[in-house]
Amino acid sequence: MATADLLRAENGIPLCGVYLMTTDGRILLMKRAVDRKLFPDMWEVPGGHVDPQETPATAMVREMEEETGLRMDAEGLRELGRFTYNHNGTMFDITAFLYRLSGTNIDTIRISSEHTRFSFFPLDEVATKRSAGEITPVGCKALDLYGPALKHATASKSVA
Repeated sequence: MATADLLRAENGIPLCGVYLMTTDGRILLMKRAVDRKLFPDMWEVPGGHVDPQETPATAMVREMEEETGLRMDAEGLRELGRFTYNHNGTMFDITAFLYRLSGTNIDTIRISSEHTRFSFFPLDEVATKRSAGEITPVGCKALDLYGPALKHATASKSVA
């Protein structure tokens, strides 16, 4: 997998995000803090910048721990794909992942100052939030691209 330096040179600023799914198919969304420069007070999945010399997968493991306190195994990440997003002329190269929680106590989640709250939502409620304009535009594009894969994972109760 390419490092952030290579991704930056190819397609823009590298980011990563993960659809963290519970065993019953609910997705973790986090509410961005109102003081965030981009997309304040909107729902998103955990994620962030891929630092130089990181791969998107290693960045995702780091971001997950920073944003939620949860430790994930990079081996359990399933890459859904990569896409670009243009925000006011700045290009972002985003790698989206799916990760199935197994045996993790969600009561141990702690959020960083980047977010004000979190919740696990069934996929149909995520779609309702999207329709109501409560999901970040980046998240909407990801849902357009990977919604079918998420529905399949919810129905099959596996990430394979």
